[in-house]
Amino acid sequence: MRSFHAPERNSGAEGRPRFRLVALLRQALSSIRNRLIAILTLVPLLVMLLFFAITSSNMTQIVNKRIYDSFFLALEMRANKLRDMLDTAYELTVDISYDGSPVADQLDEILTGRDAVSQAKMQGYIEKTFNTYIHSSPSIGLIALIDLDNDEALISSERLTRADLDDVLTPLTTWRRATVYAPHESLSRFKNNVVISLCRPFTTILKERHFAVYIESSTHFMEDLLDPLYDVNDETFHMDKALLDGAGVIRCSSDETLLPCGASFHALSEGGALADYHILYAENSGWTFVGAVNESYYHGVYFPLYIQGALLLTACLALFILLARLIWRQVYGPIREFAQEISAMKPSELYTPRSNSTELNEFRAQFNQMRGDIRRLVSQTEAEAKKNAELENELLLSRINPHFLHNTLDNIKWLARRDGQDEVAEMLAALNGLIYYNLGKQQLTTLRDELNAMDGYLFLQKRIRPFEYRREISVGEETLALPAPCYTLQPLVENSLRHAWRDGLILTVSVSEDARCVYIRVADNGRGMDAETLERLRALARSTDPQDGGIGLRYVFRALKMMYASGVRIEIDSAPDVGTAITITIER
Repeated sequence: MRSFHAPERNSGAEGRPRFRLVALLRQALSSIRNRLIAILTLVPLLVMLLFFAITSSNMTQIVNKRIYDSFFLALEMRANKLRDMLDTAYELTVDISYDGSPVADQLDEILTGRDAVSQAKMQGYIEKTFNTYIHSSPSIGLIALIDLDNDEALISSERLTRADLDDVLTPLTTWRRATVYAPHESLSRFKNNVVISLCRPFTTILKERHFAVYIESSTHFMEDLLDPLYDVNDETFHMDKALLDGAGVIRCSSDETLLPCGASFHALSEGGALADYHILYAENSGWTFVGAVNESYYHGVYFPLYIQGALLLTACLALFILLARLIWRQVYGPIREFAQEISAMKPSELYTPRSNSTELNEFRAQFNQMRGDIRRLVSQTEAEAKKNAELENELLLSRINPHFLHNTLDNIKWLARRDGQDEVAEMLAALNGLIYYNLGKQQLTTLRDELNAMDGYLFLQKRIRPFEYRREISVGEETLALPAPCYTLQPLVENSLRHAWRDGLILTVSVSEDARCVYIRVADNGRGMDAETLERLRALARSTDPQDGGIGLRYVFRALKMMYASGVRIEIDSAPDVGTAITITIER
């Protein structure tokens, strides 16, 4: 029978060195000094290793993207330049030929008039207009009105060699009722440069005859457009360019040997003629602008980026080393001095758990003792402050005895009514109720009571200076019974009357509700406020403990925030000479 024996447990000869190493490591890291040495040594190394790992896998992609973006940006800028020229030419054709334009009206007079002198003046006016357009648009070089039926130029900024456009020009694309012709030699007698042109037909008062506006690009437009050199960040790069029509046929290029005119660009690409070139496209409706860059040149342009990357890594490592040394001096030095000061302090009798850091053991004990003392002092100070505030409030209410004022005003009211002064009696009754409400000791009331107190205040104010007052209530009885801080609506309307007053003032107070919120809005058509004052009041409304602003507004905002916390939102809108609106939104 086969016997099995349990393995003998290691007596510790092999395990003890491992446990001893862990113990030594823990003991070494128990000091902040040793921890800082470990952290400031390992963190830079780990960061650099991580940085190398990321850059080694992505550096090539980043560089290639930057190279592609640079070349493509240059190509797109040239394509945009061509688009802008065609847009400008088309807009000029519209300005010249639309029914009712000065040029079209003058042309109608030339075609129908019989006075040779007037016709010459009108023709001169049109030529002057053309020259004005050319001078104001640097990309435009020639403008002409063509009689399509007779293939002749009626009026032109320069004398043309011929005007039979369809016989001598090749259309590149049709674009917004206009024909764009492929690059060709200028039709001007005085130029032989290559241009691109646009022609747009139109009709005049003679419906049976057909005319067109013909516009050419400027003298050096195509040369600049196809220039293979361009500058990026003070460096000059090379990229051959070509203009293709909708069928992919090359109509004009910067290198006839590489990109011959009349050849199919797709055939060149598939045939291997452009195998050593990197191709970029800038497509447009009816034509395409392409760029061809030699592959070796393409990838060698930004070789300095790799050098810059290596220098950047070296600089980062040096910065980490410098930062580690600075942290060592700025952090550990003060901690060591503070630990020495704490050790010299009187030991505390308060029990505190020991820290893993030797230097912080004394600091932890003393700090906990101090923290307990501070908490007791803060609690005592808060209690005393609360008692003082209550005493001051009671003192103020005792000095201004609302019952005395109420009884006195009530007696004056009856004396006025006895003497037939009914209006004075009404004002005294309203003032008595308002004083009794505002000087009462209650801090919590209802929305209905606030509205009634506000009405009493406005009743008195209208006797002093007349204004229009609107009150719109569209809430239920249960909403009017909602709790509200006392004395919140009166300061708002008082603020409108004081700061927004002008003749014809209209004050509107509305209360509305929906399923989620109650909305209280106080608005006026007064003087309004400037942007600085509006922003200051909005900041006051957003503050959880407002300190600035007037006493009334500061009390209203603080009372609402204390009662509803995050369930209230205060919005203020105002504009000079338009008015001010304050909206209070209370969540149910």
